Amino acid sequence: MQRPYTVVLIGTVTAVAAVVSIAAIRPGVWATASTMKVEDFGAYWTGTLVNGRGGNAYDPDSLLEPQRLIDPGVVIPGQVWSPPWTFPLLAPFTAVDFATARWAWRFVQIGSLFLSVTAVWRVYGGPPEKLIWGWCAALAWYPSLQTVGLGQNCTLVLLGVAGGLGCLVAGRAGLAGAVFAFSLAKPQNLYLLGLLAVVWAIDRRQWRPAIGACLAAFLLTVGAIIQNPDVFSHYLDAFARRPPAGFVPPTFGMALRLLFGVDRFWLSFLPTAVGLVWGIWFYVRNRDHWDWADRLPIVVIVSCLTSPYGWIYDQVLFLVPVTQLLAISACRRPQLFTPILLTSTALTAVCFGLHSAGLREVTFLWHAPVVLVLYLFGRRAVTKPILQIGP
Repeated sequence: MQRPYTVVLIGTVTAVAAVVSIAAIRPGVWATASTMKVEDFGAYWTGTLVNGRGGNAYDPDSLLEPQRLIDPGVVIPGQVWSPPWTFPLLAPFTAVDFATARWAWRFVQIGSLFLSVTAVWRVYGGPPEKLIWGWCAALAWYPSLQTVGLGQNCTLVLLGVAGGLGCLVAGRAGLAGAVFAFSLAKPQNLYLLGLLAVVWAIDRRQWRPAIGACLAAFLLTVGAIIQNPDVFSHYLDAFARRPPAGFVPPTFGMALRLLFGVDRFWLSFLPTAVGLVWGIWFYVRNRDHWDWADRLPIVVIVSCLTSPYGWIYDQVLFLVPVTQLLAISACRRPQLFTPILLTSTALTAVCFGLHSAGLREVTFLWHAPVVLVLYLFGRRAVTKPILQIGP
């Protein structure tokens, strides 16, 4: 495919413009029963709306009324946990009604998935004519389906990681840091990647990516404060008074709490401590030949695997290692391309089976470790030297 970035950008802008235009011509056309649900995007949208009006976006009581305008049956409002600097990114969606914003956000999510896969595909030399299969793999990835279905902002995080890597490999270091700032929407899932990025920047004196990231984060922070000067105090107060300790995410920290006491919230951070130790060891061991294109996928997996808080949709970030394997196999070992593609699809089928059986999401704890093992085997297979016979 020629000029895939242009195709995706034009397609996304056209789709969003069509949604807004149709809503202007026929008000309420997008307000279907399946759309008028709060879910995750509803929490983001109402939180951004409340914050823009100077209210407390992290106070459930402040969110209840606007969420009831979406779904009158809401009793317990969806809580906003995203950092304040995500509000400027979502502010444009509050310029339209919720139903229109929800449909527009779906197309932005899909566009972000395609842009991310395209960036990773190019980094690892995937053949342009097979990029469409990378897009198909992204749409068929269970965390992607959950992300789009719930309206999560994980696609922004993925775009920050994949886009940042693509810019860095292309020699645009400052832009790489600026794009990577999108991943700050969910810093807990990429804590290890962020730490190693800081260590690498200081160790190698790579100031341009650091400056780009800091500048982008500063602008987003200023945007949040301009919208609401009290937003950071509201955010810190919410975590101090109402931390998300009552949820049961599929993390190893949560498994430890279920084993030794749910009230021991500190156990959620024990795997994170192990991840930090591993990360420092991994960097020191590979310091002399550190290459982000080579090291980033495994760091992303371990970071999510040991995150103190995360859900299955956050593992949309695993599209980075999945796309890496697909791209390398497509150009170096074509015989492995189809098995890798089918394996990722099989994981989705298993997840759908568990979901259909009504199992709680904590039972998806197996997913990240399985992806890690499959990735290690797949990486070894696709990078194995090709035996040449003859001169």
